[in-house]
Amino acid sequence: MSDRLADRRRAVASATAEAGAAALLVTDPRNIAYLTGFRGSGGAVLVEDDGEAVLCTDSRYELQVVEQAPDVGHVISREYVAGVLGRRRGPADAPLAVEADAMTLSAASALRR
Repeated sequence: MSDRLADRRRAVASATAEAGAAALLVTDPRNIAYLTGFRGSGGAVLVEDDGEAVLCTDSRYELQVVEQAPDVGHVISREYVAGVLGRRRGPADAPLAVEADAMTLSAASALRR
């Protein structure tokens, strides 16, 4: 299962790079599950240009995230977007792709900060 998820993340990273972005921020729970295996109702994942990922969720899911997404980095915080962006490896000003249909106004505001 984890190999399949890693392949998905690498494919997404490749498409993200082709679109001109250095990383992809994913906030839709269905897409988070597709890329990481994590099935919690709240969180965000950042997929870097090499397919490596970090997942942020809150303390309600601390055990679940370890069990369901063991091959990605984890951050426990209620500030999902800030949590994953705080672990971003690339430059903060590098282009970031987002899921426009899933991005909330508060998350967009956090990105601007």
